[in-house]
Amino acid sequence: MRFSAIVLLAACHSASSGTPSNRAGEPDLKATIADELGFLPGDAELVGGLDFVQLRGTDLWKKFEPQIRAQLDAQIAQFAGGCKLDVGGTVERITFGLSFPAPNRVTGVLVVRGVDSAKAVECAKANKTTPVTDDGGVLVTKPAQMQDMVATVAVDAKTVVMQIGATANRETMRHVTTSGTPLRGSQAFMGLYGRRERGATLWGMANGSSKIFDGAANAGFRPTSVDGTLTVADRFTLAARGTFASADEAGKLAKELNQVAGMARAMVDKLAVNTNGTMVTADVVITEAQLRRLMSMAGGMMP
Repeated sequence: MRFSAIVLLAACHSASSGTPSNRAGEPDLKATIADELGFLPGDAELVGGLDFVQLRGTDLWKKFEPQIRAQLDAQIAQFAGGCKLDVGGTVERITFGLSFPAPNRVTGVLVVRGVDSAKAVECAKANKTTPVTDDGGVLVTKPAQMQDMVATVAVDAKTVVMQIGATANRETMRHVTTSGTPLRGSQAFMGLYGRRERGATLWGMANGSSKIFDGAANAGFRPTSVDGTLTVADRFTLAARGTFASADEAGKLAKELNQVAGMARAMVDKLAVNTNGTMVTADVVITEAQLRRLMSMAGGMMP
């Protein structure tokens, strides 16, 4: 499912269901909502976040904002029959915890913060492409392009939680919303989470046992974990780390990466691949002009 469609579905539900009233017997979710890791499943294979507030504060966003907004508006209009929703200007942060149980399948939880509920009312009325069922305040749908169900609920005026799974309904969503922050109970995960670069626009970390690394494993490189960040400022700075079972395996991968990186180094400000024991690190810096050239070579369209 496209990102804008996911945000649209979440926003529409937040508009139609309103803000929870914290009636007697309902859990207080304020602490979970305030935690960046709130609601994300403890067994997720891939966890990450995108900071739209940081992104909108950059010079690069200002340059590309009209084109990005046009793309988002076009996708939303296609999904909801001409509906107008300012996703690019209102969303503050997106976090996700996903798993990959089979090829072409993704399950897990996605949290959207900063949704403009008032403007989303018309989107809720205009959405005619995907049948939606209200299961006791939880919106449930089965998008045609997905194998799994999607359940969506507004947990406060600006925070929407989405669950993707073979079964997704009011009961499964209640388990999600009352789970707190199970990821904070994993020492291994918190070690990866704690070493993120400050001020990153996009961050992520993955369990090496996930099926997404099966291809690398077939080539002889199965990481135990992968993590990294992308920071957008006046340039793009990528810092990535992969940890392996042995220093020999890490060294072998670094050697192969350096062999194929030769030509690419001439096209970017920095491309460095190094090892530190069982860890392989990659640091890449790309300027705006360099990115434009790379996109042009790849057939992409940039302003």
